[in-house]
Amino acid sequence: MITGKTTDWTGSYHEVVYQFRSTGAATSYYRENYAFNAPCKDVSPTSCGKTSSLAVHSLTTGHVEGGPAFFEQLKTGHTDFPDGVNADEWVVVGRYVCSVDALYPVGQPRLTPNAATQALCLA
Repeated sequence: MITGKTTDWTGSYHEVVYQFRSTGAATSYYRENYAFNAPCKDVSPTSCGKTSSLAVHSLTTGHVEGGPAFFEQLKTGHTDFPDGVNADEWVVVGRYVCSVDALYPVGQPRLTPNAATQALCLA
């Protein structure tokens, strides 16, 4: 994770790999995750007196190394941070579902999690 002071924040990556017993189980999880994210548009949860906001800007599907993938881009806001962009990528690779979440300030050139996803899933 790459972070700095609130005024100096540059962004971060979060990577997760979920392992399943079968390709079918991994694909099922991926589809359920996509179905959960597809209808979400705008949310503003509050926790411990801090408010966050997420607004979906795009949700597209594609492939990474032949496996199904979806890419979600959101605008984020938080009481303690400047507005940011959250770019999520979810990919099925065999029995694995890989996720890379890139978070960076608005105005910073768009980070591409795709290469990180490929390295994470194919290692």
